This record gives sequence, C-alpha cells and structure tokens, in this order.
Amino acid sequence: MKVRNKKLITFVLFAFLVSAGCQAQDNGSGFPEGCSAEGYKFSGKELTLNNGIRGVLNLFLFHNVSGDTIYINHEPKNNPGASAGWSTELAAGNWTAITMSKGNFMFTCGKMVPGKFEEVMCGGDLDVCKFKNPVFNKESNGSYWVSENKPLDATLETIKSRGIEVNK
Repeated sequence: MKVRNKKLITFVLFAFLVSAGCQAQDNGSGFPEGCSAEGYKFSGKELTLNNGIRGVLNLFLFHNVSGDTIYINHEPKNNPGASAGWSTELAAGNWTAITMSKGNFMFTCGKMVPGKFEEVMCGGDLDVCKFKNPVFNKESNGSYWVSENKPLDATLETIKSRGIEVNK
C-alpha cells in the first residue's frame, strides 16, 4: 500500500508540474496567455492587421510555423517611393511582435527559393495572435516592430522590456 501511495503522490506532483509549465499557453493554441487569433485577416498572399479597425493601438505576435525562413513585407500602396516600407525576417519556429495603430495594414509573405524570391501564402506559414488588453506606456506608443525573429520567451521578455504590459 505504501508503494502505491508513493506512486500516486509522484504522479500527482508530476501532473501538477507539467500543467503549471503549460499555463503560459492559451487553450492549446500555442499562443501565449491572453493572445488570441483575432484582429487580422489572411486573404490570398496577404495578411491584414487591424482588419476593419482604425486608430486603436494593438500588439500582435507572428509565429513562423513553416520549416523555412519567411520574409514579411509591407509596401506602401499610396506613393511607394515616399516610404521605405516595413520588412522583417522570421526564421522557422521564431516569433516577432509588432504594435500597430493603422487600420487595414497589409503585409505580404515570401521565401527564398533557389535563384529567386517568391511570394507565398501567409496563412499557411504564419500563426498570428493579438493581445487582448496590452498596456502601453508613453514611450511604447506608436506602430513599430517590438521584437523580431526570436524564440517566444525572448520575444515576451523584449515586449516587457519595452514597457508594454500584457495579461493585465
């Protein structure tokens, strides 16, 4: 009977430790707690942030779920020569965080294939989530890349170091 109790106690402790380690994930989605798949839209080879929303500052995470490096790019549609655009590189398995207040802000995704750059479907290679109620301090306001091309823990740490609070 004592051996059985020890096994039961060991199992309960193990189950508790495993479940405690998984609490940072949101409902089995693979997203951090408080970050859910909303506020964006995939359409063809485009990803639109703040889909139908204008003037609200949001914090999004991109996760590269493909086996290749993805290049995420925004080229201004109006007067493309007046702006350098927005681009980032995201290695397989890594995360990138961006704050965005502009409505209907579109990105395209691409990969390097032998001899050329090729646009790909963002929806097949990226998982995207938006934090529900991030708190921005004065210095963290505006639209910008918060953290680029890092593992999730490092991305969340960078968000925090930039003065942005999530999961309040």
